[in-house]
Amino acid sequence: LKPSDRGELEITDVNNEYIRRSKMKYSILEGWWADAGTSFESLFRAGQLVRKELVNDKSSD
Repeated sequence: LKPSDRGELEITDVNNEYIRRSKMKYSILEGWWADAGTSFESLFRAGQLVRKELVNDKSSD
């Protein structure tokens, strides 16, 4: 990986490399979007939304 113009590795590039190497799995979530990178509170809220989505998926099985 090469650093971005800001001189940093971008998390999206890192994640895509893990996916390319089959070292990370992903799921496409529909219905909402949340910014998890602006504060601890935004990260916590995004985690709550993901958890709610996973719980809802399991209840519909």
